[in-house]
Amino acid sequence: MSLINGDYRIHSCYNKTGERKHVLNLDKGKITNGTRIYTTEPNGTCEQIWFYSKNRLYTEAQDSIYREKKCLDRLDTSANYADIFDNNDAVNQLLTIEPVSEKQNIYRIKLINKKLYLTTSTITGIGSCTWQPLDKNSEKQKWVFERVIRVTEMPKISAYAKEIEYFSGCTKWKDGSFDKQERDVKELVRKLYQAVSNKNSKDGFLIDRYCLYNLPGSLAYKKGDLSGYYHYGIEILFSGSVYPYKDGTFFGERAADGAVGIKHSFPQGDYVFWYLHMTNRLIAEKDKPISRCTCIGEVDSQRTAGKYLHIEVQPLDEAFPRSPIDNSVYINEDNKGYFGAFDLLDFIA
Repeated sequence: MSLINGDYRIHSCYNKTGERKHVLNLDKGKITNGTRIYTTEPNGTCEQIWFYSKNRLYTEAQDSIYREKKCLDRLDTSANYADIFDNNDAVNQLLTIEPVSEKQNIYRIKLINKKLYLTTSTITGIGSCTWQPLDKNSEKQKWVFERVIRVTEMPKISAYAKEIEYFSGCTKWKDGSFDKQERDVKELVRKLYQAVSNKNSKDGFLIDRYCLYNLPGSLAYKKGDLSGYYHYGIEILFSGSVYPYKDGTFFGERAADGAVGIKHSFPQGDYVFWYLHMTNRLIAEKDKPISRCTCIGEVDSQRTAGKYLHIEVQPLDEAFPRSPIDNSVYINEDNKGYFGAFDLLDFIA
């Protein structure tokens, strides 16, 4: 089975046990022909996303301005450095992606005409990348291709200055335009917003600006301890009282997150909606019935970006909302990325 065309984060298999897998990376600064490629920790930026097409790996750096223009290349010197260059040098750019373990999506990246393999140099920190002869036993030449979904024409709000967002490959997002997804994301979010805020506004600008950023499964974290992780839930920017999405029962609370968990019943079964970043939270006995007209808290300003409510879905065996760093984030055996929580939009009707 050959690798399909699409966008990927490419993780080195040469890592210390238990550490985050380093990824192929370009600096955010000015990119010119000959800019070197290296590996470093994931940071959630487009400089770590690569578009595989027609046997080349193109950079998504600087908001896709080089897509299908500049690609992974061999600097034609004895040092065999891996760099970025205009797609005009087939000898040093055309690739074969050789499977090592298709179940885990582990591959080697081979220059077809040179019979050299992309190789990282270090297990920690920043590692330079070069092209070297095959070493079948070396983890330095093995790479995990994590599928990333690229959605264009995102809502015209500040969070999407270039109107592009990347999502985990195991969500229901599809490559292509936001407005041509298989589900009406705006309508689902509008219903959620109206329920939890107890507001009936259908103002499209309001929904776009306050509800259509950091959507479920987005590669939302670009800095801090969570950089490079997918977003577990959805964020709704408003201030005031918070109400459950629907009738349910009290499940739990967590002061550190300003969180209240309400168990709801869905066609898929019973799940917990966790509502985070609140003050004046409702505290009740477990399994106490909670109607959708019950105020469960007030939106707090714990986050510097403003007052917002974070909502995520978790199964009943999770006692608290989870931070992405609680789990192995990137790779599962189907290699569709990792999405720690259920996709909240699947539960909105």
